[in-house]
Amino acid sequence: MKYVNYIINGRPLQPERLISEGSLRVITIIVVIVPSMIGFIFISGLVPFAWAMDSGRLIKLRYLLFKKKQRKLNYIRNVLISLGHDNDKESFELLKAA
Repeated sequence: MKYVNYIINGRPLQPERLISEGSLRVITIIVVIVPSMIGFIFISGLVPFAWAMDSGRLIKLRYLLFKKKQRKLNYIRNVLISLGHDNDKESFELLKAA
């Protein structure tokens, strides 16, 4: 959940960097509040999309790990067939552990 964590725990908005020091501090605080509120609403609207992107990445990762496991099992079956063994459980588990 890389993107969701950044939006929730990171600091995508930093309004304190826009606030000036000195006599104009109150005016800049008032001016910065409005864009910060709009930015907060916009970024909170991005959370579902970030969640969907992270979920898609997780589903793709699980699919690729599943395919890797299936390729290994198919390779073991082909090795057993090429050696002339039947697909007996003992030989299959022995090669699977290796």
